[in-house]
Order: sequence, then C-alpha cells, then structure tokens
Amino acid sequence: MAKGKGPLDDAVSSISKGFGAFVRAADKATKDIRREINSGGVAKAVEDSGREVVRAATNVATTVGSNLQSWSHRTQESLDHRAPKPNQPPAAQAAAGSSGGSYPTTRDEFERRFGKVAGDWPRTPDEFERRYGYPPGDKPVGPTPKDPGFRIATDDDPK
Repeated sequence: MAKGKGPLDDAVSSISKGFGAFVRAADKATKDIRREINSGGVAKAVEDSGREVVRAATNVATTVGSNLQSWSHRTQESLDHRAPKPNQPPAAQAAAGSSGGSYPTTRDEFERRFGKVAGDWPRTPDEFERRYGYPPGDKPVGPTPKDPGFRIATDDDPK
C-alpha cells in the first residue's frame, strides 16, 4: 500500500478500474454490432453481439470481483496486523461467534451468537446438533442431507 493511501482509496481504485474495463468492453461490442449490421445479416449480428456483450460483462464482473476480493484480503491483513491481540475473556469469544467459547446459557446470549430462533431455543449443544444437523459453531458449507441446495438449469433438463 502506498504511503498516504488507505483501504478506501484502494477500493475506489479497484472499482474504477472495473468500470473502465466495462466501458471498454461495451464500446467494443457497439463497434462489433455496427460492423455486423453494415455487412448484412442483422439477425445474426444481433445474436452475436448479444453473446459478445454477455461475455464482456462476465469478464468485467469477474475482474471487479477478483479485485474486490484481493482488496478485501489486503484490508483484512492490514487490520489484523494493526490490531492488538490480547487474550479475550470467554464471554467476548462467545459473543464474537467463535466455536471455542462455552455454549450460551440464556436465550438472549444464544440469539446474539446464532441469530433469532422461532419457538424454544436449543439449550444444549446436543439439542442444537439434533435440530440443525451440525454442531454449534461448525456450520457446514455446501449441500447437506437436510439442505441439498439448488442446481442450475441446463438445456437437457425436462420441462
């Protein structure tokens, strides 16, 4: 990070680079559309240019996303490096949502740590695991038997 520049400056720079790439891609797509229309085949030109616009937009979105992700990692590393790392008491760890803390003893503490819950709240880690299908603090990533997720439709899907 350059002297005098902060994380916000990096974010603005990344976003402006991404939008610049988007504008260049749109300009190229416009020129391609004009060329195709002038040469004949309007229907084919519209189809091809639409494909080009989608491809250009995808490339720009990917670039902007990777720049934002990179900026996010750099910012987090900077914040982690600057922040003092004293030993936190167990109550602060539990409030922060770390799995190392003890299980909540009140409904308010449970909802602060895991979010609002309808009905009665699970009072023990075993009850939590029976209700949600995973131990407290270890939320699974990806499909599970209870939550298989969704899939993207393809051309060979039955209608």
